[in-house]
Amino acid sequence: MTIHVIERRSFLLSGMALGSSFLLPPPLVLGQSNGSPVDPLPPADLTKIAPESFTDEELDLPFFVAHFHRVANSVRREEPAKGFIDIAVWRNKRDNMPYNARIMESILSLAFFYTVDRPWNPFLGDPRLRSRLEAALSFWCDSSKNGQFSEYGEGRYNLAATAFATKFMGESLTLLSVGKPKIDEKLFERVRQTQRKTIETVLTDKRLIEHGKSYSNQYTNVFAGGLAYLDQFPDEALRKRLTGMIRSLSPDLQSPVGFFYERNGADWSYNLGTHHSNLRMCLFYAQGTELEEFFLEEERRFIEWFAYNAVREPGPRGGYVLNHQIATRQILRSWQEHFAPTGGTSSLILLPSTPLAAAFLDTAEEVAAWRTRTRAALKRNWPRVEPLRVGEFTAFSPYNFLHRRHPAAHPTAAQKNEAIGQLPYIKTDRFTQQRVDSRVRTCFTFIRRPSYYLIFNSGERSPQSTRSYQSRLQYLGIGLLWTPQYGSLLQGQRDAEQAWGTRPDGASNVFESENFSPRFYVGQQEIQPQEGIRDLKGDRLRIVYDCGRDNSKTVDGQDHRIDVSIVFRGKFTEYLPLLAPSEHSIKRSNAGLVLTESTANIRIEWNDAVPCDLEKTNINVGGKQLFIAKIHAENRLNYSFLFEKRPS
Repeated sequence: MTIHVIERRSFLLSGMALGSSFLLPPPLVLGQSNGSPVDPLPPADLTKIAPESFTDEELDLPFFVAHFHRVANSVRREEPAKGFIDIAVWRNKRDNMPYNARIMESILSLAFFYTVDRPWNPFLGDPRLRSRLEAALSFWCDSSKNGQFSEYGEGRYNLAATAFATKFMGESLTLLSVGKPKIDEKLFERVRQTQRKTIETVLTDKRLIEHGKSYSNQYTNVFAGGLAYLDQFPDEALRKRLTGMIRSLSPDLQSPVGFFYERNGADWSYNLGTHHSNLRMCLFYAQGTELEEFFLEEERRFIEWFAYNAVREPGPRGGYVLNHQIATRQILRSWQEHFAPTGGTSSLILLPSTPLAAAFLDTAEEVAAWRTRTRAALKRNWPRVEPLRVGEFTAFSPYNFLHRRHPAAHPTAAQKNEAIGQLPYIKTDRFTQQRVDSRVRTCFTFIRRPSYYLIFNSGERSPQSTRSYQSRLQYLGIGLLWTPQYGSLLQGQRDAEQAWGTRPDGASNVFESENFSPRFYVGQQEIQPQEGIRDLKGDRLRIVYDCGRDNSKTVDGQDHRIDVSIVFRGKFTEYLPLLAPSEHSIKRSNAGLVLTESTANIRIEWNDAVPCDLEKTNINVGGKQLFIAKIHAENRLNYSFLFEKRPS
């Protein structure tokens, strides 16, 4: 498979990127802009800007051009906290306080509009903007103490505020370095020195390093920010320290099974979001260096891990449902790449060494179609844009400007189809693989049989997934159940009322909310989980575990059925979080349920006519609705998933 990427050197010369545009501005002519530095920055007059002046890669920018003056004018002009960006358009409104350095990441938004020479940017070199940018930069420098920044309180310095600062300031310094207009030279040098000190602190402070081992998305910001800094300001001592830390610490940031640690476990939102922002920036600056292959190998391992945990929904809509219950922090149930192409940048890195990433990305054809629709809507509505929703977390996020110089690639439809065919559960219909994390010893078992694909999670949960964060609690047991014709039919949830598992009467949660270590049998032979990645041989896998004293549960996977057997003293309820296109797709029988799709029937049958409640939730996953089946039993319950393909 041939994938075309842009070389960084030619990219910098042309100023163009897949996914965005950036042109170096010409020297600023004095007197070019009207207005005193203390005057408010006027709004852009969109009636004087032609919608055609935005390239296909810039179709997201009219909104930001229209509202930028509000962000710039929010910079405090007087003490206290002169220079603070006092508008809640990035981060939580309650945290929009001068002590929170995360707010000041929007300095990048100011630097972008001050430096980028495009026909739609009336703010280029404007002295009113320069004075506000310089005030914000000065305030940023003043906010640092020994190279650290605070986030949630005065003097509460932490890794996130400090490391994220290096990434966003790294790109801001690049914008202010590569061309004109400039800012005050003494201030620029002060910002540079503060940035270097911050990078040095993140690389050497033992407290920050230890915290970063559990929160990789936070720490790896300094890899991106450090490489951006070195690209503009060569510093052999700092380069040696940064390179050494990247090589020595990375094994503590990425599990040997493939995910990047978040609260000591796996988390889809942070792995696919912030961490890949960092990795994308790292790869841009590492091209042609000794670190390039290092970062590419990290990405290859992650994409392989992701491919086992993201199951593709059948049909033209596509989309992927995730092994959601193992997440340690945020809620992300599905990867909706095919449902709403954005035409913008992508999180996964598509390069010749990572061709499997193409399975999860919008195609070049889809992006082109999105751009055609978006441009037509832009012309039709011009000069109207969406309102600025002050108070929303990402109303005017600096991430919209962070990667405009960092190329992103999209596969062709043929490349994507080829990659989909290489997904492990599509490439073959029989395997059993176990992946066991070395830090927490969570065991992930992936079982592919001719009729289904089952993911079973067991072992230890992240020790920081505590009950005080109920929405963040990891669950174990069946994480996903998928068939080629139906797609996802069961997805484990992270909620006491929606998780898969067994809940004794009077208990607050299912047993599978706790740690448990099953016994695995291939045939009659017991298999002991081992750290790392291992393929198991044999056709039949049984998973047996204790649910408290004298209670047990067995999951028996055969070629065309899965049998679940529960022996439990007393009354209990078995929870099944089922996915169906609508309530009409689930039918009741005397002792079971039938899930029907155009080409597939899945029957869930149990041994006795025990009562079963079926509740519809308001949760949509991959185009399907989440239903909770609650089977009420006493002492014993046997139920089975039976798979059959409907005649065409």
